[in-house]
Amino acid sequence: MKKKTSLIQYDLVSVGYQKKSPVLSGLSFAIEKGDFIGLIGPNGSGKTTLLKTVLGLLKPLSGTIYLNPKETRFGYVKQRQYVDDLFPLSVGEVVLMGRYGMIGALRRAKKEDGLRVQQALTKLGMLKLIDKPYRDLSGGQKQRVLIARALVVEPTILVLDEPTNDLDIAGEHQIMELLQKINQKEKMTVVVVSHLLNVVLGYAQKVGLTGLSEFVFEPIQKIATSQTLSELYGHEIQVKTVNGKKVILPCD
Repeated sequence: MKKKTSLIQYDLVSVGYQKKSPVLSGLSFAIEKGDFIGLIGPNGSGKTTLLKTVLGLLKPLSGTIYLNPKETRFGYVKQRQYVDDLFPLSVGEVVLMGRYGMIGALRRAKKEDGLRVQQALTKLGMLKLIDKPYRDLSGGQKQRVLIARALVVEPTILVLDEPTNDLDIAGEHQIMELLQKINQKEKMTVVVVSHLLNVVLGYAQKVGLTGLSEFVFEPIQKIATSQTLSELYGHEIQVKTVNGKKVILPCD
């Protein structure tokens, strides 16, 4: 790896699907230990394709990705609407699903697996609901359960796809504060993919932008400017700092 603190390094990487033109080209950036990264951009700008490449679900069309598998383990939180809640699984059973890859096919969960489930739910403030049906939870509670499911694999990188979709303002704040706590207290790298600018800008340390003429990856202070984001979204945007956090305000 090129940097001691880097978990993954991307050098001139092009992402997309085989036999098609690249969706994004020339990506050069690093995901480092303890980062809180936001990937933002308009719909259709390549966020999902980039996310799949980061997770290793898509191979890059060109370029090089440096990764040490001993130091890099993903916990992935997919969008809630893609998680089937028709089956009457309990909160504990849903979280235990995150351990299936470690438990192995046709093997029973061990005491350690149960302890990991309890520990993850405790971190998310959900242990008292361990026996409650997942489908009976509120949207914010479901999101916490899915984060717990990702944490039971003991990841070094927690990746979340639109984690605040369909939540009210209070719910958005609670989830992002929770992720910030995990990032700071456990020194875990967090990557949030979202189209909600205010959500990401208020918490991310670094931001990757899709949708401009080229991919941009910079610290939040450099990238979150009225000029850059106005160019990204095609209309005038004001970026201000309120209580130490970047926020977007409507233009007059």
